[in-house]
Amino acid sequence: MRKPTGKQLRDASGVVVGVASKAANGGGSVYFDASKGRYRATFIDPEGRRRTILGKTQAEALSRRDAKVDEMAAPPTSALGPSPTVRDLVEWWLTHCADVRPSTMASYTNQGRLINDRLGKVQLADLGVEQVRLFLTDMRGEFAQDTVRNVRARLRQVLEEGVVLGHLSTNPVTRVKAPRSVVSSTRKPKRTLTAAECRRLVEAAEGHRLGAAVALLFLMGNRSSEVLGLAWSDVDLDAATAVVRRGSTFVGGGVGQTLDDPKTVSTAGVHHLPPTVVRLLGHRRQVQAVEMLEARAAWQTTIYRGSNLDMVFTNASGRLVLSQALYKAVRDVCALAEVDPVGVGTHTGRRSVVTALYGAGLQLEDVARHVGHASPKTTAGYVGDLGRRPEATAAIAAHLLDPSAD
Repeated sequence: MRKPTGKQLRDASGVVVGVASKAANGGGSVYFDASKGRYRATFIDPEGRRRTILGKTQAEALSRRDAKVDEMAAPPTSALGPSPTVRDLVEWWLTHCADVRPSTMASYTNQGRLINDRLGKVQLADLGVEQVRLFLTDMRGEFAQDTVRNVRARLRQVLEEGVVLGHLSTNPVTRVKAPRSVVSSTRKPKRTLTAAECRRLVEAAEGHRLGAAVALLFLMGNRSSEVLGLAWSDVDLDAATAVVRRGSTFVGGGVGQTLDDPKTVSTAGVHHLPPTVVRLLGHRRQVQAVEMLEARAAWQTTIYRGSNLDMVFTNASGRLVLSQALYKAVRDVCALAEVDPVGVGTHTGRRSVVTALYGAGLQLEDVARHVGHASPKTTAGYVGDLGRRPEATAAIAAHLLDPSAD
């Protein structure tokens, strides 16, 4: 680096009489600003911008500049304290950053526990790539690959917040690859019912207490949380429509069935109900009215965000129907319909509806809107059987391209 030179001082005749000392490179200078009637002390901030501090005297300007430079050079203050650990950051992230549904929050909390069990005592300042790599290697020996991938994703999010708060210069997780997803050769594909099986299931559901809920799953392709989250104020039986405004999911740890926002924004909006669903919902309302009379004062009222809700699907005392109860209802109806229950659950209806509609020739975009998927790419992953679409596509290709097809 070139040594800074001084500034020449000349007398009235222009003769050089000395050299004034100059501040070190980047250190700034001090001069009198006649327009302000103050001294200005300049300096370069950490972002490389030139800034000035005013003072009545040269000494005051210098003193205020030095104080400002020291302040900007000091490490950032944080609610986590001067030497936070990974555990401190995990708890901070879960409390202030993880704005998710209760069921997802339960998963995040469990993943945070797995992180804290192994890395919780490590100070963020000491955390590096090697420790993250060893942590994930240790987890691979004990947990399934999907679990390891999820925990890595959560640790990455947590440490990213550490970068934002100034406790980490970089995120070490980004330099450690996630384990590959390996599909076991023994893993069976997820079950998808045929259109004929869905019709048999819906017919058998008519005699079940939760038959309307089963019909919504296998005729509409709704998520179980959307079905169990319906209130009567969301349903218009005369217009044969329903609006999804919330979801009902089971949260462990003693919390139980809980209402919250629906899983995706695309789920919101008016859903048109088929005739069987309208009829079964009407029957459901009659049965519920009898249950309310029998329960009397013991009937439980559902309060959601400060308002009373008359839920569509309740047990005999008015409480929210558990997700497990709807799963059991699906299995019971399978037995009534003589449909093999192996691999059949509440989400089977969603896969079956998507497969049936796409196989019948509907575009993925239309099917996605019908079931409330945010993207047609997600819908494509639900297609279990292409039906006659490959044959129809091949016929069109032959007609357009094959000279022997005419």
